[in-house]
Amino acid sequence: MIDGVGRGQPPLIAVARSLPARLEGAQPLVQPAVNSTLARISKDLAASPPVDSARVAALRNAIASGSYRIDPDKIAARMMALETPGKP
Repeated sequence: MIDGVGRGQPPLIAVARSLPARLEGAQPLVQPAVNSTLARISKDLAASPPVDSARVAALRNAIASGSYRIDPDKIAARMMALETPGKP
């Protein structure tokens, strides 16, 4: 949780990790391929660390030292890409 973001909601990684347990014994509401995909994604998420501690430390150091630079054009371009269907 960063600055109160996400309070009152379970972290996404916890929800993803609980998917296989939730799917076991449930009536098949979705296609088996979808269940298989969800199980694979859940397994992949459980195997990876939820936070890249080294990256977080590097960013903190850059911010503290004043060397972290913000590129407003890059931020704006990525925000626009989120709103543009079919663009990465």
